[in-house]
Amino acid sequence: MIPPQDWQDPAFYQSFVERVLVPGWHLVATDRDVREPGTWTTTTLLPGSLDEPVLITNHDGQLRGFSNVCTHRLATLAAGSGRGRLACPYHGRRFDLSGRCLGQRHAGPLDAADDLVSIGLARWNGLLFASLRPDRPFAEVAGPLTALLDVLDLAAGRVEPGPDYLVDGPAVAWIENYLEGLHLPWVHPRLNAVVDAATYRVQPLAHGCSLQVGAVGAGEPAFDLPPAHPHADLRVGGLYGWLFPLTALNLYPWGVSINLVQPLGPARTRIRYLRVVVDETLVDEGAGAGLDGVEAEDQAIVARVCTGMRSRLARPARPVPGHEDGVVGWHDEVGRLTRVTLCPRP
Repeated sequence: MIPPQDWQDPAFYQSFVERVLVPGWHLVATDRDVREPGTWTTTTLLPGSLDEPVLITNHDGQLRGFSNVCTHRLATLAAGSGRGRLACPYHGRRFDLSGRCLGQRHAGPLDAADDLVSIGLARWNGLLFASLRPDRPFAEVAGPLTALLDVLDLAAGRVEPGPDYLVDGPAVAWIENYLEGLHLPWVHPRLNAVVDAATYRVQPLAHGCSLQVGAVGAGEPAFDLPPAHPHADLRVGGLYGWLFPLTALNLYPWGVSINLVQPLGPARTRIRYLRVVVDETLVDEGAGAGLDGVEAEDQAIVARVCTGMRSRLARPARPVPGHEDGVVGWHDEVGRLTRVTLCPRP
């Protein structure tokens, strides 16, 4: 485990940004604005830490990701969403949706160095993920996780932006809370009455990803898992997937609640929420009901953890085997990328 003091060190935070966040895969958008060929949309990747302007295009049915920065004088190229070719508002440099520079008045001959800079882009179930400089393909990092979560068709669901929460502490405090289910009986009594704590499972996956599986009793909404699914022996009402480094995908029979962790510095974090609703009739039922209350409960306990992390006497946690394996796997991957020395486990 990485010591709590490291997370509050500006030098370690900068290493975390450059070595973990820059190559990492992050949810940036849904595909609603770019489903038709010839369309494009813009967004910002991890506002507050990377602050990277991103352009996503649909070029002849193929989605592409680019830096949303003109290659002439570095003005941001586009804003919002639109259709057709792009022209920089600064000097009129033009680009097609493959990122190729088509020309600029008075510029003279142009070559491939004038084309837009490509970034990694991947699409899963109507969601778009981007990486500025991926060290592994999305399929390698997320494939084992998305295969386990591929139980609903989210592409046709209704997108519903949720609230933002601010955490007065490092991102790791919220992340560790998410990656273990031990706190369920104490922090989430209503949810604990629905989810069976005795059969709650944590499945660590490669590259810092993991899955938590919540079974529910008879009468509660549950997934119709295929027989080949590794958790088909349970009556599953919640699948909680973690995509390294910062994205939580919480699937319920009604759809998905997404938690976007956005570090704002070594001691400040924003949690942004997004929901995609597939079945309106189940939103207030089962493990996926009352999420605003569950999220508020998490925020309250994470605030207490942040206070504890600032203690001069704080020591690295001793993870509980079988229950906090997702926490350990996340720390291991961060340690590998930042080359920090991990504290030995007892």
